[in-house]
Amino acid sequence: MGAAESLLVAGIVCIVAAVVGGGVKMLGAEMPVLSSFGRQALLFAVGLAFLFASFIVVAPKPAPPASASSAASPAQSAPASKPQSTAASPAPATSQLSQPSPPAPVATVSPAPVNPRGRRCAGSPLDCLPKSSAPVVFADPAAARAAAAQNLHDGLSTSEAEIIAASQGASSSIARACGIVASNDSSPLGKHDAAERVVALALVSPSEVSPACRRMSQAFL
Repeated sequence: MGAAESLLVAGIVCIVAAVVGGGVKMLGAEMPVLSSFGRQALLFAVGLAFLFASFIVVAPKPAPPASASSAASPAQSAPASKPQSTAASPAPATSQLSQPSPPAPVATVSPAPVNPRGRRCAGSPLDCLPKSSAPVVFADPAAARAAAAQNLHDGLSTSEAEIIAASQGASSSIARACGIVASNDSSPLGKHDAAERVVALALVSPSEVSPACRRMSQAFL
Protein backbone atom coordinates (compact mmCIF):
# COMPACT_ATOMS: atom_id res chain seq x y z
CA MET A 1 0.00 0.00 0.00
CA GLY A 2 1.29 3.39 -0.95
CA ALA A 3 1.51 6.52 1.21
CA ALA A 4 -1.54 8.13 -0.40
CA GLU A 5 -3.68 5.03 0.19
CA SER A 6 -2.52 4.79 3.83
CA LEU A 7 -3.45 8.43 4.50
CA LEU A 8 -6.81 7.90 2.84
CA VAL A 9 -7.65 4.87 5.02
CA ALA A 10 -6.50 6.64 8.18
CA GLY A 11 -8.60 9.71 7.32
CA ILE A 12 -11.74 7.65 6.75
CA VAL A 13 -11.32 5.71 10.00
CA CYS A 14 -10.75 8.91 11.98
CA ILE A 15 -13.87 10.63 10.54
CA VAL A 16 -16.09 7.57 11.07
CA ALA A 17 -14.82 7.12 14.64
CA ALA A 18 -15.41 10.81 15.40
CA VAL A 19 -18.98 10.60 14.08
CA VAL A 20 -19.98 7.47 16.03
CA GLY A 21 -17.97 8.32 19.12
CA GLY A 22 -15.30 5.63 18.83
CA GLY A 23 -15.50 1.91 19.33
CA VAL A 24 -14.93 1.30 15.61
CA LYS A 25 -12.91 -1.50 14.00
CA MET A 26 -12.64 -1.26 10.25
CA LEU A 27 -10.09 -1.65 7.48
CA GLY A 28 -7.65 -3.28 9.88
CA ALA A 29 -7.76 -0.36 12.35
CA GLU A 30 -9.49 -0.25 15.75
CA MET A 31 -10.52 3.02 17.47
CA PRO A 32 -11.46 3.03 21.19
CA VAL A 33 -14.61 4.74 22.52
CA LEU A 34 -14.36 8.55 22.86
CA SER A 35 -16.10 9.93 25.91
CA SER A 36 -15.75 13.68 25.24
CA PHE A 37 -16.93 15.90 22.41
CA GLY A 38 -13.54 17.65 22.20
CA ARG A 39 -11.79 14.41 21.36
CA GLN A 40 -14.36 13.63 18.69
CA ALA A 41 -13.89 17.03 17.12
CA LEU A 42 -10.11 16.70 17.21
CA LEU A 43 -10.32 13.23 15.71
CA PHE A 44 -12.62 14.54 12.96
CA ALA A 45 -10.11 17.31 12.15
CA VAL A 46 -7.27 14.79 12.01
CA GLY A 47 -9.30 12.64 9.65
CA LEU A 48 -9.90 15.58 7.36
CA ALA A 49 -6.19 16.36 7.41
CA PHE A 50 -5.37 12.77 6.47
CA LEU A 51 -7.87 12.91 3.60
CA PHE A 52 -6.45 16.19 2.33
CA ALA A 53 -2.91 14.87 2.59
CA SER A 54 -3.81 11.75 0.63
CA PHE A 55 -4.80 13.89 -2.35
CA ILE A 56 -1.68 16.02 -2.39
CA VAL A 57 0.82 13.24 -1.82
CA VAL A 58 1.96 11.96 -5.20
CA ALA A 59 4.36 9.28 -6.05
CA PRO A 60 7.85 10.51 -7.05
CA LYS A 61 8.38 10.90 -10.73
CA PRO A 62 10.46 8.15 -12.22
CA ALA A 63 13.87 9.18 -13.48
CA PRO A 64 13.93 9.72 -17.21
CA PRO A 65 15.66 6.98 -19.12
CA ALA A 66 19.25 7.73 -19.99
CA SER A 67 19.76 8.74 -23.57
CA ALA A 68 21.70 6.46 -25.81
CA SER A 69 24.37 9.09 -26.36
CA SER A 70 24.92 9.69 -22.58
CA ALA A 71 24.63 6.02 -21.59
CA ALA A 72 27.19 4.91 -24.13
CA SER A 73 30.64 4.41 -22.74
CA PRO A 74 33.47 6.64 -23.98
CA ALA A 75 35.02 3.66 -25.64
CA GLN A 76 31.76 2.98 -27.54
CA SER A 77 30.96 6.62 -28.36
CA ALA A 78 34.39 7.55 -29.60
CA PRO A 79 35.46 5.67 -32.73
CA ALA A 80 38.53 3.62 -32.15
CA SER A 81 41.45 5.00 -34.05
CA LYS A 82 43.03 2.60 -36.39
CA PRO A 83 46.57 1.66 -35.35
CA GLN A 84 49.10 2.95 -37.76
CA SER A 85 51.09 0.23 -39.31
CA THR A 86 54.79 0.70 -38.63
CA ALA A 87 55.94 -2.22 -40.65
CA ALA A 88 57.64 -1.21 -43.87
CA SER A 89 56.32 -2.60 -47.09
CA PRO A 90 58.29 -5.62 -48.15
CA ALA A 91 61.05 -4.89 -50.59
CA PRO A 92 60.71 -6.55 -53.96
CA ALA A 93 62.55 -9.77 -54.32
CA THR A 94 65.92 -9.24 -55.89
CA SER A 95 65.52 -12.41 -57.88
CA GLN A 96 62.62 -10.83 -59.78
CA LEU A 97 64.55 -7.71 -60.72
CA SER A 98 66.41 -7.70 -63.96
CA GLN A 99 70.11 -7.79 -63.36
CA PRO A 100 71.96 -4.99 -65.14
CA SER A 101 74.40 -6.10 -67.75
CA PRO A 102 78.03 -5.69 -66.77
CA PRO A 103 79.74 -2.68 -68.27
CA ALA A 104 81.80 -3.23 -71.35
CA PRO A 105 85.50 -3.45 -70.63
CA VAL A 106 87.33 -0.25 -71.40
CA ALA A 107 90.54 -0.64 -73.27
CA THR A 108 93.41 0.94 -71.41
CA VAL A 109 95.95 2.84 -73.40
CA SER A 110 99.48 2.69 -72.13
CA PRO A 111 101.11 6.10 -71.96
CA ALA A 112 103.79 6.82 -74.46
CA PRO A 113 107.36 6.55 -73.18
CA VAL A 114 108.95 9.72 -71.89
CA ASN A 115 112.51 10.66 -72.75
CA PRO A 116 114.89 12.20 -70.19
CA ARG A 117 113.86 15.69 -71.28
CA GLY A 118 110.17 14.98 -70.53
CA ARG A 119 109.05 14.79 -74.16
CA ARG A 120 106.68 11.96 -74.96
CA CYS A 121 107.70 9.65 -77.79
CA ALA A 122 105.10 8.15 -80.06
CA GLY A 123 107.50 5.66 -81.69
CA SER A 124 109.94 3.04 -80.49
CA PRO A 125 111.53 3.32 -77.01
CA LEU A 126 114.82 3.77 -78.81
CA ASP A 127 113.42 7.05 -80.18
CA CYS A 128 112.86 8.27 -76.63
CA LEU A 129 116.59 8.08 -75.89
CA PRO A 130 118.91 10.94 -76.83
CA LYS A 131 119.45 11.10 -80.56
CA SER A 132 122.50 9.26 -81.94
CA SER A 133 125.13 11.10 -83.94
CA ALA A 134 125.06 8.31 -86.55
CA PRO A 135 122.69 5.52 -87.53
CA VAL A 136 123.06 2.24 -85.64
CA VAL A 137 121.83 -1.23 -86.53
CA PHE A 138 121.31 -3.74 -83.71
CA ALA A 139 121.68 -7.47 -84.16
CA ASP A 140 118.34 -8.02 -82.41
CA PRO A 141 116.15 -4.90 -82.81
CA ALA A 142 113.38 -6.35 -80.60
CA ALA A 143 115.85 -7.00 -77.77
CA ALA A 144 117.28 -3.49 -78.20
CA ARG A 145 113.80 -1.93 -77.97
CA ALA A 146 113.00 -3.98 -74.85
CA ALA A 147 116.30 -2.92 -73.25
CA ALA A 148 115.61 0.74 -74.08
CA ALA A 149 112.13 0.46 -72.54
CA GLN A 150 113.79 -0.94 -69.40
CA ASN A 151 116.18 2.01 -69.33
CA LEU A 152 113.28 4.46 -69.52
CA HIS A 153 111.41 2.58 -66.81
CA ASP A 154 114.36 2.51 -64.42
CA GLY A 155 115.11 6.20 -65.02
CA LEU A 156 118.78 5.95 -64.06
CA SER A 157 121.36 8.44 -65.20
CA THR A 158 124.77 7.29 -66.37
CA SER A 159 126.37 8.28 -63.04
CA GLU A 160 123.75 6.42 -61.00
CA ALA A 161 124.03 3.28 -63.12
CA GLU A 162 127.83 3.46 -62.94
CA ILE A 163 127.74 3.59 -59.13
CA ILE A 164 125.48 0.55 -59.06
CA ALA A 165 127.81 -1.39 -61.34
CA ALA A 166 130.83 -0.44 -59.21
CA SER A 167 129.02 -1.61 -56.08
CA GLN A 168 128.56 -4.97 -57.78
CA GLY A 169 132.33 -5.41 -58.12
CA ALA A 170 133.04 -3.93 -61.59
CA SER A 171 136.28 -2.10 -62.25
CA SER A 172 136.23 1.56 -63.23
CA SER A 173 136.27 0.93 -66.98
CA ILE A 174 133.62 -1.79 -66.89
CA ALA A 175 131.51 0.22 -64.43
CA ARG A 176 131.56 3.20 -66.80
CA ALA A 177 130.46 1.05 -69.75
CA CYS A 178 127.73 -0.64 -67.67
CA GLY A 179 126.52 2.80 -66.58
CA ILE A 180 126.09 3.88 -70.20
CA VAL A 181 124.25 0.66 -71.11
CA ALA A 182 121.84 0.88 -68.16
CA SER A 183 121.11 4.62 -68.23
CA ASN A 184 118.33 6.58 -69.91
CA ASP A 185 120.48 9.58 -70.90
CA SER A 186 122.71 7.75 -73.43
CA SER A 187 122.02 7.51 -77.16
CA PRO A 188 121.41 4.18 -78.88
CA LEU A 189 124.79 4.54 -80.63
CA GLY A 190 126.52 5.19 -77.29
CA LYS A 191 124.85 2.13 -75.78
CA HIS A 192 125.90 0.01 -78.73
CA ASP A 193 129.56 1.06 -78.38
CA ALA A 194 129.49 0.59 -74.58
CA ALA A 195 127.93 -2.85 -74.98
CA GLU A 196 130.76 -3.95 -77.26
CA ARG A 197 133.34 -2.82 -74.66
CA VAL A 198 131.47 -4.66 -71.83
CA VAL A 199 131.37 -7.90 -73.85
CA ALA A 200 135.06 -7.60 -74.74
CA LEU A 201 136.10 -6.82 -71.12
CA ALA A 202 133.88 -9.63 -69.81
CA LEU A 203 136.01 -12.07 -71.78
CA VAL A 204 139.08 -10.90 -69.84
CA SER A 205 137.50 -10.42 -66.39
CA PRO A 206 134.10 -12.18 -66.36
CA SER A 207 133.77 -11.85 -62.57
CA GLU A 208 133.70 -8.03 -62.82
CA VAL A 209 130.59 -7.97 -65.02
CA SER A 210 127.23 -8.52 -63.28
CA PRO A 211 124.63 -10.73 -64.97
CA ALA A 212 122.30 -7.73 -65.37
CA CYS A 213 124.93 -5.63 -67.11
CA ARG A 214 125.88 -8.56 -69.35
CA ARG A 215 122.26 -9.19 -70.42
CA MET A 216 121.70 -5.47 -71.09
CA SER A 217 124.90 -5.25 -73.12
CA GLN A 218 124.02 -8.27 -75.24
CA ALA A 219 120.66 -6.65 -76.10
CA PHE A 220 122.41 -3.52 -77.46
CA LEU A 221 124.96 -5.38 -79.63
